[in-house]
Amino acid sequence: MVSSLIIAYFLNNFVAPDAQVPRVRTYREIRTSEHHASLDVEVIPAEGGSIPLGASRVEVLKFKMTADCDGQDVSIKTITLKREGMGNYRDIKKVYATHGTYRLTPGHTMSRRDGIVRLRFRSFTVPSCESRTISVNADFRGSAQVLGEHRFVLLGQNSVAASASSIIVHPWSVESDNVKVEEKTIVEPKPRSEAGPKARCREGRANYPRVRSSNIASEECVNVIDPTLRVSGEEIGLIEVTYLPWLRRITYGPRRTILRFSIKADEKNDHRIQAITFTNEGTARNFDLHNLSLPGSRVVSYLSGNKVRIVFSPPLKLNKNQEKLMTLKADIRASRRRTVKFVIEEPGDIESSVLRRRR
Repeated sequence: MVSSLIIAYFLNNFVAPDAQVPRVRTYREIRTSEHHASLDVEVIPAEGGSIPLGASRVEVLKFKMTADCDGQDVSIKTITLKREGMGNYRDIKKVYATHGTYRLTPGHTMSRRDGIVRLRFRSFTVPSCESRTISVNADFRGSAQVLGEHRFVLLGQNSVAASASSIIVHPWSVESDNVKVEEKTIVEPKPRSEAGPKARCREGRANYPRVRSSNIASEECVNVIDPTLRVSGEEIGLIEVTYLPWLRRITYGPRRTILRFSIKADEKNDHRIQAITFTNEGTARNFDLHNLSLPGSRVVSYLSGNKVRIVFSPPLKLNKNQEKLMTLKADIRASRRRTVKFVIEEPGDIESSVLRRRR
């Protein structure tokens, strides 16, 4: 009996185990999608001129972006711009990009002395074989320097970052940064005795000034567009927004109040408000909210991402020193996990104009 136990103990502890199959390491295959799309960017200058103190949503530059038909959709990531001109960079409060009435980027502060600002896009895609136009807008401070000059330019070919293998940027200038060719008309030069510069230009497209082209012996009639914005001494009207507390719980169902706030005009001007854009800082998106509206506005079917633009029809009139209570309502279709916190993110999200009284 004892010998059997000793033999069993020996076999269990001292016999060499069978040869084990070596463990083969496995690796998960990571596939990367290559973007073979090409993006064509055309820079379009903005119309310059005088702007009042505190002006918002001032268009400073435009881009027409076209994705080729052979590749994929192109996602725009960043655009780098530079402010130029005889003005203080602190005069500009925020810079942001829009597509139509929809704001694509948050407002970026002009914090660098060299005037460089990089716009970071949240989510914007140019579909294959289609074009999209992007506008760059700026909000100016009420304390901006009078007669200050501002204009924005694209830094170069590498200023646009997107998910495309090839990005081609077409500058809009001919020989300088303030000339854009609208339509070229070749005009044979004539002696000065026969016709002056203005008369010779009338034989072309229109009474446009001329620029000398180094590629051809003749001249071109072009339309001169000066994109420089000059701050005037006139102050724009102000609208004050105050958020009011709402202590009730927002529940599932129709016509729920999701925001209460008041708007008040300044002491000098009457205002006409065309639209207000709200941004939800909570987690509710798209179809979580339906039929959003303000008193006197059109009904918007649902959110666009986390934003909604409420349009007044007719425009809402706000007399000087007048204060109005506004209530944003919506049909709640979201679950309890979703949250709602609406704000007016930027001053330019209130689209309004000052009503001038007849004297």
